[in-house]
Amino acid sequence: MTTEGNSPILSLRNIQKSYGPIQVLHGIDMDFYAGEVVALLGENGAGKSTVSNVISGTIRPTSGTMTWQGAAYAPATPKEAIDSGVGMIHQELMLLPHLTIAENIFVGRYPKTAGRVDRRKMEERAHEGLERLGLDISPRRVVEGLSTANQQLIEIAKALTLNAKLLILDEPTAALGGAETKLLFKQIEKLKSEGVGIVYISHRLEEIKQIADRIVVMRDGEKVKEFDSADIPIRTIVEAMVGRSLGRMFPNIPTPSEETVLEVRDLSSPHGTFAGVNFAVKKGEIFGVAGLVGAGRTELVRAIAGADPIETGQVLLGGTDITPRTPRAAIDNGIVLVPEDRKLQGVILNQSIQENIAYANFESVGPSGWVRQGRVRQFANENIRKFGVKGQGHQNASEMSGGNQQKVVIAKWLARNPRVVLLDEPTRGIDVGARSSIYDIIVGLAEQGVAVIVVSSDLDEVLGVSNRIMVMAAGRQTGILDRSEANDVYVMELATSGRARSFDQKDLITPIKQRLEFVFIPKVVHPWYEVVAKGAEKAVEELKRDGIDVRVTWDWPPKAQVADHNRRIMETLERKPDGVAVACLDPVSEIPTIQKAVDEGVNVITFDTFCSDAFPFVGNKSDRQDGAELGEFLAARIGGAGKVAILAGSPTATNHAARVAGFKEAIAAYPDIDIVYEEADNDNPDTAVRLTEAALAAHPDLAGIFGCDASNPIGAARAVSDAGRAGEVVIVGMDDLQETLKYIEAGVIAGVKAQRQWEIGYWTVKNLVAMNQNHTVPHEHLTGSQMLTKAHLADWWDKTRGEHSGAEPAETVGALPAGTARETRYDTTPRR
Repeated sequence: MTTEGNSPILSLRNIQKSYGPIQVLHGIDMDFYAGEVVALLGENGAGKSTVSNVISGTIRPTSGTMTWQGAAYAPATPKEAIDSGVGMIHQELMLLPHLTIAENIFVGRYPKTAGRVDRRKMEERAHEGLERLGLDISPRRVVEGLSTANQQLIEIAKALTLNAKLLILDEPTAALGGAETKLLFKQIEKLKSEGVGIVYISHRLEEIKQIADRIVVMRDGEKVKEFDSADIPIRTIVEAMVGRSLGRMFPNIPTPSEETVLEVRDLSSPHGTFAGVNFAVKKGEIFGVAGLVGAGRTELVRAIAGADPIETGQVLLGGTDITPRTPRAAIDNGIVLVPEDRKLQGVILNQSIQENIAYANFESVGPSGWVRQGRVRQFANENIRKFGVKGQGHQNASEMSGGNQQKVVIAKWLARNPRVVLLDEPTRGIDVGARSSIYDIIVGLAEQGVAVIVVSSDLDEVLGVSNRIMVMAAGRQTGILDRSEANDVYVMELATSGRARSFDQKDLITPIKQRLEFVFIPKVVHPWYEVVAKGAEKAVEELKRDGIDVRVTWDWPPKAQVADHNRRIMETLERKPDGVAVACLDPVSEIPTIQKAVDEGVNVITFDTFCSDAFPFVGNKSDRQDGAELGEFLAARIGGAGKVAILAGSPTATNHAARVAGFKEAIAAYPDIDIVYEEADNDNPDTAVRLTEAALAAHPDLAGIFGCDASNPIGAARAVSDAGRAGEVVIVGMDDLQETLKYIEAGVIAGVKAQRQWEIGYWTVKNLVAMNQNHTVPHEHLTGSQMLTKAHLADWWDKTRGEHSGAEPAETVGALPAGTARETRYDTTPRR
C-alpha cells in the first residue's frame, strides 16, 4: 500500500533506551500507518523487541516521544497500550498453563453478565478466534500439554480478540508450519482491509516478502535501512541486517558412508501420534524430517531419545536393539536430543552458561564423584569457544539472545561426543547470522561421522542441509526423498496429501506388457464412492503415461445387503482379476472369502472400512476419534449445554458405530448436554430428513445434531432449513459431498470431518499395481480425515477444485453403470 499523503497512526521520534551504561536503542525514528504491514527486521539483539516493548507499554524509553493518532502517547503498562488500541504477541509464549484456552485468551478482560464472568460467551468468542486460525480444539481444554505450535496459535487468537488498531506480532510463525502460516496470513490481510496496522517481526525472510508492505531494518539498536518490500531482493535485506556481504546460506554437505548407525523399525506411539515409522540413518548423514504441525515429527524424535513412550517397534544402534525407555538410556547409548522449546526444555534460564553446559556432563566435570568448580569453568569455557557462544560463562542463560541460548543447548549435548544427534527445530526464532553458524555445526557433526536427524518446519532449511528427507503427515511417513529429487512442491504435496510412498515409485515406471484388470466392490451406490472412483481414474491416467495399462471396473451393489455383497465378492474373486478392492460390509462373513482368494494368489486391498489386519488397507481408521472430535466441536458450539440428537447411520456399519461411540464419550464430559434422540438412518439423506423432522417436533429446543456418515448431515441440514432453524441448530457430521460443502458455506452445517476419498481411490490403484510388481506396500495406508468448517472452506474449494473434486452436480453424476438404480437423488442445491 502507499502511505503518501496519509498520517501515521503511531510515530516514534528519537527514542532512546539504556540499561545503566549500556544503550540498546539509539535515536529511533519510525512511523506506522493504518492498513499497512511493516516488517521490523534485524539480527538477535538488534533492538526489534525493545522497540516493540516500548510501543506496547512493556518497558519505558529513557528519552524520546511517541504520538498515537496525533496525541501524546506514553503507556506505562501493557494494559494502557491495549486500552489505547495497541496489542502485541510476544515471541516467548505468555500463556498460563493451568488455565483453559478460553481463560488464557480473555485473561484480565473476561466478559461479564450481571457482574459475573459469562463463561458461555467467553468460550463462544474463544472458539470463534480459534476457528479463524483453523484450530479445531475445545476452548475448555487446559493449555498445559498442548504443542508449542498450538500454543502459538492460541496467542494469535488472543491477539485477534483485542480489536486493536495496531497489532505487533513478534515471531508469530516461529512454531508454525506452512498451512498454519497461510491461515495467519489470511487473517492479516483481513485486518489490513479493516484498517489495522501491523508490525511484523520475523526471521523468515520469504514470508516477509509475501506479507509486508514496507521493511525496516535495525542493527545494534539503530534503524539502518528502510525498503519497499516489493522492490528489494532478499540478499540485500540480509546484508543490511548483518552489515556485510553474505555468502551462501547453506554450507556444502558431506557424502555419508554406507555404514548404518541408527535404524528405526515399525515404531509406534501408544497415543497414535506416530505409527509404523521405518528409516535408517548412515554414518555422517544428515537426515531431515519434514511435515506440517501435528504430523508427529517432534513426538517421533522424542521417542527415539527416550523422552516419550514407545508402544511397538525397535530403535537399533549399530545393529543392536537399544530401544530406550528413558532419556538416560538414550544418552548412555550415545543418542542426544536438542528439543524444540529451548527455554522450557533446553536451558535452565536462571543458571549460568557454564552450569548449563557442565551439569549435562557430570562425568567430565566430576569424574571422581566430586564436582570441582575450576573444572566446571574450564570445561564450559572450552565448549563456549568451540561452539561460538557469545557470552561469559558466569552469565545467566536468561540474559542471552535466542541464538546463543540454542548454541548453549547444542554445546552441552555435543560435549558428550554422541553417535546420534536429534535436532528439533534447531533455528526456530534465530537470526540469519546465528542460523549460519548452527548449519556449520550440523555439517561439522556429519563430517565427524555423527548421524544427524534434523526436524524443521522451514522447508528451505530442511532441503538445504539434508542428504535425505523423510516427510510425515498425520503420524505416518509418506515418503523418503533423496536430496536430488526433493523440492518444496514435492515435500509439501507429501506433507499435505497423506500419500504413502513406502515403495519406490520409480519402480512403477517399468512397463507391464499386459493390461491389469482391477475390480472395486463398494458397499452401496453412493456419491462418496464416486469421489473414490475419480481418484482411481487419476491413478490410471498417470500409470498409462508410464507405460502401464490398467482397467478399473466397479461392481455397484444397489443396496447395502450382506448376502448380496458377499456373493459379489465371491464371484469377483473366483474370476481372479489382477487386483480387487473391497469395502467390507460384514467382516465376519467376508474375511474367510477374501482370505481364500489371497491364499490362491489374488491381490486384495480393503478400502473405506477397515475389517482385518490380515489384508492391506487404504482409508481412514480414526472413526472413534473423529466422533470424539465432532463431539467436542459440537459441545463448544452450543456452549456446553443443551439437547442433542444422533443420526446413527447404518446398523451394520462398524465405522458408523465407532463414530457414535466416540461422540458419546466426548459428550459424557459435559453434564449439561443431554442426548435426547438417536435413530439409524441407513446412510440415506431422505430418511435423515424424516428423522430430523421427528427430533425437532419432539424437542423444539434441540440445540445440536450429530450425523455419523456422509448422508445424514445433508438430511439434517435440509430438515433444519425447511423448519427455519438454519444456524440455530448446530449440525456436525462426516465427509465433504458437494451438498455438504454448500450447506457449510451457507452456515447450515457447522462442520464435518472430511475423509480423503479421492486419495483412497488413487492409492488403492497405485498399491495394487505395486503388488502386481511384487513390491511391498503399506499394510495400512491411512489417509486420515480433516476438520472442515466455514473458516476452512475457501482453502478447501481451492484444494478440491479439479482433480481433487467431490461429487459432481446431480445432472452430471453419470459415472455409474447403465441400469444401476439409485435409492435417492443427491441434489447439490440446498433446499430452502
